[in-house]
Amino acid sequence: MIPEALHLRNFLSHQQTDLDLRGVHLASLVGDNGAGKSALLDGITWAIWGRSRAAYGHDEDLIYHGEDFMEVEFTFRMPYQSGAERSFRILRRREQRGRRSSTSILDFQTQGEAGWVSLNGDSIRETQARISEQLGLEYDTFINSAYLRQGRADEFTIQTASERKRVLSAILGLDRWEDYLEETKKRRAEVNGALQSLERRLEETQAELARRPEYEAALHEAEAEATAAEAQLHEIQQTVNALTRLQEQAAALERTLQGLDRQLAAAREQQTALTAEQESHRAQRDAYQTLLAEDEVIQARYAAYQEALQAERRWGEVLSQTARLQEQKAALEQEIAAARAQLEQQHSDLLGQRRLLEERLPTEATLAELEERSAQQAYFAQVAEELEQARHDLHTAEVTRSQLVERNRQLKTKMNETKAQLDTLAEAEAGCPLCRQPLTPEHHTRLLEQIQAEGQAMGDEYRDNQAQLQALQEETQALTQQLETHTQLLRDRAQVEQALTRLQQQVEQGEAAQERITQLQAEAAPLAARLAAEDYATEARATLAEALAQLATLGYDAAAHEEAKAQVTALSAAEGELRELEKARVGLTGAEAALKRVAAALAQQAQQLEVLAAERAAQETALAELQPRLATAPQLAQQLSEARRIEAEARQRVGAARQTLAALATLEKRLTEMQAEHGTLGCRLAILTELREAFGVNGIPAMIIEHTLPELEREANRILQRLTGGRMHIRFDTQRETKSGTTRETLDIIISDEKGTRPYENFSGGEQFRVNFAIRVALSRLLAQRAGVRLRSLFVDEGFGALDAEGRQRLVEAIKAVQSDFNLVLVITHVEELREAFPVRIQVIKTDAGSQVEII
Repeated sequence: MIPEALHLRNFLSHQQTDLDLRGVHLASLVGDNGAGKSALLDGITWAIWGRSRAAYGHDEDLIYHGEDFMEVEFTFRMPYQSGAERSFRILRRREQRGRRSSTSILDFQTQGEAGWVSLNGDSIRETQARISEQLGLEYDTFINSAYLRQGRADEFTIQTASERKRVLSAILGLDRWEDYLEETKKRRAEVNGALQSLERRLEETQAELARRPEYEAALHEAEAEATAAEAQLHEIQQTVNALTRLQEQAAALERTLQGLDRQLAAAREQQTALTAEQESHRAQRDAYQTLLAEDEVIQARYAAYQEALQAERRWGEVLSQTARLQEQKAALEQEIAAARAQLEQQHSDLLGQRRLLEERLPTEATLAELEERSAQQAYFAQVAEELEQARHDLHTAEVTRSQLVERNRQLKTKMNETKAQLDTLAEAEAGCPLCRQPLTPEHHTRLLEQIQAEGQAMGDEYRDNQAQLQALQEETQALTQQLETHTQLLRDRAQVEQALTRLQQQVEQGEAAQERITQLQAEAAPLAARLAAEDYATEARATLAEALAQLATLGYDAAAHEEAKAQVTALSAAEGELRELEKARVGLTGAEAALKRVAAALAQQAQQLEVLAAERAAQETALAELQPRLATAPQLAQQLSEARRIEAEARQRVGAARQTLAALATLEKRLTEMQAEHGTLGCRLAILTELREAFGVNGIPAMIIEHTLPELEREANRILQRLTGGRMHIRFDTQRETKSGTTRETLDIIISDEKGTRPYENFSGGEQFRVNFAIRVALSRLLAQRAGVRLRSLFVDEGFGALDAEGRQRLVEAIKAVQSDFNLVLVITHVEELREAFPVRIQVIKTDAGSQVEII
């Protein structure tokens, strides 16, 4: 897994953070305590596994204060053994709806040729399983290997032996053997259950075949009973069929009566409707005759209405012309006022700009502060050069010290060998240390002098080296003190540079402001002159004078116009009355014709009602004659039902008996098959029993761990020697002797230094961190190299505070030494001197708007 981008929304202290890690290889993640550094890694683990430092199941505690949702989008790529790579994207979102309700979203995608393609399952649980399967590791394995969490660097070391074996098994991919073991147990249980079930079925089959004579006798008896029941059912069915025909005839008569009833009801409703229609036409005819009697009055009122309407229209035209001129007058006056307002606004804007620019002119205090800050900047530049030289000298001294320590170790070994040779030569009849041949007295003396001289030379060189080491230690202490002093001096450098930049910008802005003030004064003078002389909107003033003259000649009389309007309103009904009069002339003829049509229809409807009533009486008489014969229907139905039941039960017994005999033939064939299957299952059970032992903890997984531990031990010691200058060593023991004298499987960590072997708890905090870091990085490399898991990232969260300056320097060198094994190494620290120790720095700052991230 190689991280590429991380987007946080309302997650812990990050309200909106976008971090692009493409192109970053080795970087430090820096910031003050509580700035939100570790929250970035929490965002990665929460996106992938839904887990973080917060208690499991308390995701609501991760939401930014005051918000009701959080969202993390994490993009990464995965390398494959073929050399190809694929990019993946995970989006996890949680929205809180009160303390007891929430909704969650998990989206898993991969990038294809046509864009992002979904890899989601049918549920969040299934999608999470697909993510873990793609990465090849779970959260607990990740935090025990590739992620050294803040305050939890000993995550692997302090575990019990069994838990350490579980984590190591997960890193080595031994989980698959557990899966094999569980699958084997499952299949063995299935085979064993099938075998036992098969044995029971064999016994049952043999017992069933022995009952053949009993089943044959039962078949003969059931067939005789079925024949008798069938004859009785046929006799009753004939009687029921005759009665059914009578029932069908009665039903037809009832349907006929129902149809006649509906026809009678419809005819009566039609007769009522025709009577109502007749009354409506009579009333309409009378109304038309009344209206036609007022013909002359309506005609006179309509003529007066037309005359008043023409007068109102004439005054309306005069009013329209007057209103148009009034609107033109108002628009012209508004145009003139707008022109003056525009000139006044331009003049006011120029004066306002001048006042603002006068405020930007630099003061004497600003110029004095600029001179002071320039001097401070020059001083800080000199201090920075001295600091860089001190760092270079300190690095050179460290390299020289390492070389002298290694040389003295070699000299110590050689001097011990020389002393052993001298002791050997001092013995009586000592032989040559090289060829083991006896020595002559001259040869003995010469060889003794030669070895003593070599020992003296090595001792002189050893003492000179010790003196140089003492001098280097003093020099290192002085340089360290100088680094701390200069670092303290440079703390205010950024603040001074920011102040200097601000002052320089103020002076430059003041010079530009003075030039602009002069320009503004020249632009404002002609505007003031035009306002005083009213030199604006000339055309509008002339057009306004013409409009006022036209208004004076129109002579509009509002009172006469209102009188004409009142006359039109009073006579407005005359037009409608005239239309109603015309309708009455036409409608009177139609109403009289309708009255004749309705009277004829009523006579015809009365005749139809008499015919329908007579037919209904005849049908009702025929139905009454059938009722006595239909009364026996319930008794016959019960007899038929009972006969059918008896016949069905008899045939069912016949079928069951025949089926039982047919099944015996099948059982005979099945008996032979089950006997063969019994032998096959027995062989398979034996094979699965052997596989269960092979897949268990003492089988293949134990062999793999035994083979891998030496590699893990070598890698951890290689890193630890770099961190401790060769003082400390780690050993993994996989077996422990019990009090009873037997041995049992374990995974103990044995730590030793120049003082001997001691428990982990007896080492200092800095020494414990070195051990933890060496083991965890070794685990990370093992995880990165394991087939099937492509973890290519290492995350180190804090831990430097427990180390002295030398320990921190060695830890930085160790991290840089293993960087080639990973595509991304991210070191989180708040230690000031380590901020510049890595080529890329990711700065996290906490603001009122949440944590902000910048890559430097």
